[in-house]
Parts: sequence; C-alpha cells; structure tokens
Amino acid sequence: METSELSFHLLLRDISEATLRREQSETDYQDLLRVIFKQGGPHDASRWEAPNRPSLYGTLLLKTFKKGALHADPEVESKVEVEHLPILEGEKVFGRREEMRKLLLKCCNPDDEGIQLCAIPIVGAAGIGKTTLARLIYEHVLVQEHFEMRVWVKVDGQEFNLHHAAQQILKSAMGMPCSTDDPDELDEMVRDTLQWRRCLIVFDGVESMTQDLWLHMKKMWFDSVDLWSVVLITTPSEDVANLVSNEAFELRQLSQDEGCRQLVLASSDFEDMSGHVVENLEALCGNIPMLIKLVESMMRYHDNLKHLLDAIKSLPTCDASVAILLCVWALPPELRQCLAFCAIFPKGYALERVNIINMWAAHGLLKTSPKHNLHDIGDSYFHQLLCRFFFTDISRNEYGDITEFRMPGLIHPIMQDVASIVWKGKVGVIGSISVDAHQLSVHLEGPEDVRTLILSSTLYSGARSLDCTFLDFRELESLDLSCSGIRNLSDDICSLTELRHLNLSYTLIETLPNSIRGFPRLQTLDLSWCYHFKVLPKDPDSARLGELAGLNQLRGRLDIKNLENVAEISEARKAKLNKKIKLHHLGLSWSQIADNCFEVLELLEPNIQLQDLNITGYSGSRFPRWISSTNGLTKISITDCGSKELPSLGQLPILKELQLKGMTNLDRIGPEFYGDAITDVFFPSLQQFGLYDLPRLSEWSGETAPNSSGISFQCQFQSLKTLTIEACPKLASLPPLPTLPDLIVGASNDTILSSLASFTSLSSLLINDMELGVSNFQDLTWLDSLKNLILCNVKDKLIVNISHVGTALQHLSILHCHQLTDLSLFYFSSLQKLHVIDCPNLYRILVREEKETPLVELVVEDCPELISEVCFGKFPALRKLIGKNCGGDFTIYNAGDYKKLEKLEYLFITGCSRVELELKTFPSLISHVPCIIVGDQKVNYEELKDLIEVPTRTSYESKTEDLLHRRSYNKVKTSLLYWTLSITCHFDFHSFLIYRAYYTWYALQI
Repeated sequence: METSELSFHLLLRDISEATLRREQSETDYQDLLRVIFKQGGPHDASRWEAPNRPSLYGTLLLKTFKKGALHADPEVESKVEVEHLPILEGEKVFGRREEMRKLLLKCCNPDDEGIQLCAIPIVGAAGIGKTTLARLIYEHVLVQEHFEMRVWVKVDGQEFNLHHAAQQILKSAMGMPCSTDDPDELDEMVRDTLQWRRCLIVFDGVESMTQDLWLHMKKMWFDSVDLWSVVLITTPSEDVANLVSNEAFELRQLSQDEGCRQLVLASSDFEDMSGHVVENLEALCGNIPMLIKLVESMMRYHDNLKHLLDAIKSLPTCDASVAILLCVWALPPELRQCLAFCAIFPKGYALERVNIINMWAAHGLLKTSPKHNLHDIGDSYFHQLLCRFFFTDISRNEYGDITEFRMPGLIHPIMQDVASIVWKGKVGVIGSISVDAHQLSVHLEGPEDVRTLILSSTLYSGARSLDCTFLDFRELESLDLSCSGIRNLSDDICSLTELRHLNLSYTLIETLPNSIRGFPRLQTLDLSWCYHFKVLPKDPDSARLGELAGLNQLRGRLDIKNLENVAEISEARKAKLNKKIKLHHLGLSWSQIADNCFEVLELLEPNIQLQDLNITGYSGSRFPRWISSTNGLTKISITDCGSKELPSLGQLPILKELQLKGMTNLDRIGPEFYGDAITDVFFPSLQQFGLYDLPRLSEWSGETAPNSSGISFQCQFQSLKTLTIEACPKLASLPPLPTLPDLIVGASNDTILSSLASFTSLSSLLINDMELGVSNFQDLTWLDSLKNLILCNVKDKLIVNISHVGTALQHLSILHCHQLTDLSLFYFSSLQKLHVIDCPNLYRILVREEKETPLVELVVEDCPELISEVCFGKFPALRKLIGKNCGGDFTIYNAGDYKKLEKLEYLFITGCSRVELELKTFPSLISHVPCIIVGDQKVNYEELKDLIEVPTRTSYESKTEDLLHRRSYNKVKTSLLYWTLSITCHFDFHSFLIYRAYYTWYALQI
C-alpha cells in the first residue's frame, strides 16, 4: 500500500474511532479537532506542530498529516483570495421522485374529502433532505394552483417560538415585517390573514414543540382556514411528528441508484470514476444527501482525493461526522477559521453576510492582498464556503445580493465542537434579555482575553444601557450589540483600542460618545436601521463632500442629505462618486431650496453601474444629462422636486421601476420624457410605473419627438406590468397602453376611466378614493379582458349599478365604501368571487341573474345594515360562504336555498343573528357542509342547536356596534404595523383602507 493511501486510510480510521469513542475519551476527541483544525489540510502540509498533550489519536493523525495525505494544489491556493465561484440556484435534485409524488398527493388530494387542516410531518435525520423536499413541494406548480396562500416559516433555534412563528407567517404572507409584540394582537392578525383561505404553511426545522403550542396554533390560527389546508413540518424529532399527526412522512437515506451512483452518472467531472470508488463514496457518505454534496464539492476542488478513493480497495462504513471533519480538514486554513467562527452562533441562527465578513476582518481571519480590499476577500471566502455547501438557506435583497444565510443542522454541531476549542475564552455570547430589563449586566470569566462580544437578544428588547465597564475588555476586537434596545454607550468605550468592528444596527441608540472618534483600528461602524439616531460626534473638519473622494470601496447604499449646505461647488466634484463602482443605491436629497442645486447634482454623477437612484427635494428647473445615460439603473425615484420637466429616461435599457412623487410643478409628460427616437422601442424593461401626488399634471402624451427622418412613434411600454395613478386630479386621460395588465387609479380625475378602451389586455383594475357614476361604469364595459375589479372607498352616495362590466370578470371586491347604500349586480356570467367588506350603510345586494352563475366564493363582512335579496339558488357552484357582522336582518333569503348549495364546503357565520337563527331552526339543511364555523367556533350541524343563543334585537345591535368599533380600531392599529418599511409615512385611517385594498389586490392575483 502506497504512503498516501496508507496515510489517508489512517486519517479516516482515526477520525472514525475518535468520534465513536467521544463519550469515553473527550480529551482524545478534542485533540483530534485541534489537529484537524490547526494542522490538517492539503494547503499547509509542511508546518505541523505536535499538540500540547499528544494522545493516541492525535499522534496517529499528526503522523498522517506529516506524511501528507493530500498534496497542495497551487491553483486552489491562489483562488481563495479573489475567485467568486458560481452559485447554482437551480441546482438539480437527485432522487426523491417517489417521495415527492406521494407528498404531492397528500397535499393536493387528501384522502379525507371533508378535512379542514392536514398536518404532515416530514421526519428524518439531519442532512437527509427534508428542507429540500419541502421546498420542492412548496414551489411546485400544482401546489401554487391548489393553495390560495403559501407561507414559509424558518424556525430558528432549538425551541419553537410562538412569537417568532407568528411574525414570520405575517411577513411571508404580506411581504412586510410586523413589529408588534402583543401576543393577542399577533394571534388576531395571523387568524385574519389565514382565515377563509386554503393555506399551505411550512414550518421548516422544528426541533421541539410542546402540545400546548400546537393546540394554541390549531385553535387561534388555523381554526378558520379553508378546507384542505396543509401544515407541513420538517423535523428530526419523532416526538414532534407524533404530536401533530398519527402518520408521519418518514424520509430515509437515498437508495444506491439515487445517491452517489446517480451523481456520478449525471456529472461530467466523474465520468472516469471506477465502480469501487462509488462504493467508497457510499461508505463515506451513507447516501445522505448533505454529505454527498459536501464530499462531491471537495472532490471537485481536490482531484487527489478522487485518486485516493480509487486507490483504497474497500472503505468501511463511516459515521456522518467522519465525512464532515474530512471536508473541514480539506479546506484551506483561512476558510477553516472563518467557518469555525460562524459556529459560535446558535444552531439555526440567521447570519448576516456583511456583518460576518466584517467580523472576520476584525479578527484578522482574512488574508490580506495588495490587489483586493478586505471586504472583497471576505466575500470570496463566503462564496467559497457557500459553493462547498457549508452554508444554506440564503436570502437575497432586491439587488440579488445575499443578505442572510445559515449553517446546516448536520454540520453545526461538529463545527461548534471545533469552535469551542478554537475560540474558547475569546468569545462572549450573551443570551436573550427579558423584555422588562432596563440594564444588561455582563459577567464573563477572564474578560481580558475576550476578542468578540456578541449580544444575542430578541428584537426590541428592553435593555437601555450596558451595565459593564469596557475597561475589562482591553483586547476586544469585535462588539455586536445589534437588536439590543440600548440607547447609549459609556464614555470608557474609548479604552477598546483594539476594536475593529462595532455593530449597533437595529438599536434605539440616539448618540455616540465623543470618544468614539479616537478608535485607531476601527474598520466598520454599523448604524443601519437606527431610526432614533440623531447625530454623529461633532468634528469641525467633518461632513464635507470632498471627504468621500478616497472612499472608492463604498458599497451597497449611500445617502447624502441636506445638500443645500454645500456652499462650494468644488466639494461636489471632489466627491468623485463616479469612482465608486460598488454602490448599488444612491440617495441625494435637499431639505431646502438651493440656488446651486443643478450644479451640485450635475457634479455628483455616479458610476454607470449604479442600480437605484433616489432624488428628493431637488428644486432645479431641469435635470443633468447623466441621469439619461446611467445605463445600469433598474430603479429611479424622483420625489418632491420642483422641475417642470422630466429627464429623458426612455432609452435606459434595464430600468424596471420608475416612481414620480410630489412634483408640484410638473404639468405635462411629453416627448422629452422618451428621449431620442432612434428606434420605436422605449422603456424596454420598465415593469412598474407610478405617478403620485402630481397636482398640476394635466397631460400625458405617448407620442415621441420626430427623429431625423421626421417620424415620431407612440410609446407602447411593452414590458409594463403595473401602472399606478394616485392623487393626479387634473390628469383626464392616459395614452394608449394595449399591453398593460394591471392598473391602479386612486384619488384622481374620474374621467380618466374613459381612456381605458384602448387597454385591451387589462386584467386587473383597482379604483380607490374616487366618485363614480353610471357613466363611468359604462366605460368599463369595453374591457373584455378584465378579470379582477376592486372598488375601494368609492364616494357614490346612492347606487352603484354594475352592469355588463367585462364579460371575463372573475373577481369583484367592494371595500370600505361608506356611502354605498344599494349594490346591483347584473349579468356576470364568469364571476367566481364576490367580496363586499366594510360598507356600513349598504342595505341591499340585488342580484338579477337569469341564469345560474359560476360563483364559488361569497364574502360579506362588516355591513350591519344589510338586508340581502340574493337568491342563493342561482349559485349552485358556491363552495365558500362567509357572513361576518352583517346585522340582524341579513339572511340567506330562503332556508331552502341551503339545500340547493350542494357544493358548499365552507360556511363561516358570525355576528349575523338571523342567519344563526336559520341554522338553529333547520340544522339538517347544512348537514352536507364539511366545515361549519359559527361565532368563531368550529361546529357540526348536530352541535349547532345547543351552541347558538339568539340575542334580542336591541342587545344584538349594541353588541354589533361595539364589535365594529373595536374591530375598526384594532384593524387600524395593527395594520400600521405592516408599514414598518415606510418609516416616514404618516398613518391614518385612509392608509389602512389603502392597505386593505392593496392586500386584496395582490391576493386576487393568485
């Protein structure tokens, strides 16, 4: 047996024996980790030193490494610094076809036809592919068509946190974060979000769950969901699986044909691999998907390993930790250090990429290079580890940059063992703080040795100051107080002379001590999302634009405010923004009128690779030419600017989103907007276009200026998906847009609707805060393509007569129309969903339909004066009927109509006393309905008579009035929490109405 083969064989044996005997000999195991981490690997085989106390396994392994099992690859050594390896988003998944087929059937075709909620636990060991399978199901086209709402919740940590899960459900469903901490409000918001809808809720990575938590979710969150809703839970715990279901979906190792063998057949890199190499791979990986990916990536970068596996005749079956430690050992030393650092955070913790790279740099873990800055090197390290599958669950921002990631659950325990040795005594991680805390006390043994101090707390925690002296942490290099709720730092922070990284993001910090200017080594100061922060420590020589000149490595977002204070134009030139090629977003704003604003803006020309430009408060009469030639722009926002002219933007090749807001002097959109008519293609990539608060805008021409041949064109906006017109009272018409699918019109001239005849592809229309009449609805009769129509807060006082509005109309929603008294619906041959919500003066819904309609969903909510004249016998296809807080006179018209609703599957009635009386009197009429919810409680028809108590007219009216008042208040209050991304908004009831309308708008797109 050759030396390399023998050494490699010894390596695998020693790792295997040490991991198996860990309980009997923890010292041997730790010695093994020290050797692997500090002295192993193919890149530094000449500088091994014996551990302080050589053990049997450490000594054997040390000899193995000294002999050099793998030889360093000089190409790999050089790649570590600069190369960004490809990340395959659409990575092919081998195997699991049969499991996927069965799981799709369980989700989309349940055995029990009347089941309301089906809980399906996917149970299996770490790395077996539970999350991958769940994601495949979640993204499958059949699942997207079957479920009205899909929600993905990544569970962080060992314990299931109800508060975190509720916020994640709201964020996933609404697309916006929710900041409330009140558990009752969270329960109500989650219930309101999920109720009536057929939902798929995925809880990924549930380590443990109590019966009380599961029962709470079933009762408070899932009790009102539509039939055939599914909760999918990925868990390694059989206890969790048994808690939520009697039948678990167990995931086992891949078969031989699906595992390593399939990988070899599918990859051109392994075409020459012999049969016994595949057998050795199977022994090493056990056909566990995560291990296969780890080892496969290692073999891809280290050809010698493939040859060693070929040289070994027969490899014994290994434990999972053997393959993981082998992959860690094969990493270059600098990557190994960075990987171990990530393991000091708890299992399942969402790590911020930029923050982690800054901490790597602060600890000197990045190999410096004269050609590249530290952040680029750190970014390269991150991508190398990501491509080797040491990181997973990545999240991206709007620019496509990775923002967060996690370490896989199979790898984290092993790396945590390594980190406990490498970073012992050098890292202090402080756990969660109680909400009631006003001070945070830090007590660590040997603080003088601590290099990193991390406050791992929950968002918006109550701590206001750090009750410790920084004098004890003389060697501190990285201080992370993010999300801690502190408002100030003590002055003795200046004693941290070695501090390189200070993270105060997401805190309530208001000011910084003046001593913070004296840090000699500080590399990064993170104050992102600190909305209480007032001002940086004053320096008479600071805050000049010229100081940006040498900061060409600025990346991400740069906002420059109060540009009216620029007295010398030369300062703008010195800033050299065009040299800052790594900026994605540039914000330039004035808070006052400035005479030199054009010159300043002209000299602040960014690099052509800039993606997002935001100009606010600019008072110049025209815009500089560079805006029209910055071809990398994908998003432009021009707000509160005094110019009467727009920049020429029609030739920007990849511009996707354009917003014009508060331009009080803009009265016309004309040919200059489109630019030179070189071709007949303008705004080739524009998808979102918004006009907001333009009080003088009276004309929008789609015609371009004549070209050199005297030919002008009509701009068609071929790629435009959504056009929003808000608060443009003088704009009477729109240019022809025959390909536009979605239009939102609010608080604008109602005659604008008369120009929609040319919108031949219009599919969805939202009309908000406008007064409409019969004539305007007649203008909509030409929209044969219209499928979704939402009327929100329309001002009509008497009658809305909707007749012949689009023969293809499928979804009609009437929301918050407080003046509406009478609603008449005629001739809707295609209508499938009708929602009437919050119309307090509506007393009649009259449906005059000679033929049966395909209506499958009817929702009537918060209409206390309603007297229904709907003949439900006209809706034999009705599957879902919701009546909520609709007064004592609302009725189903005829008790016999219930029997005609043979396809009714979901009946939700609360706050409708007359309907409840009908159900009590004739409970057998709804015996065919699988899901019945009355008074927010799920019942069957046999329990109905005992459950319902019909109140008197007087008491009911009083109860309804109180209920509506409370619901209105709570909805306004809680809805504002969804707007946390728009911090500067002024919230009022109108904002809430718009929110409800927009949410319904997006829900109807499903």
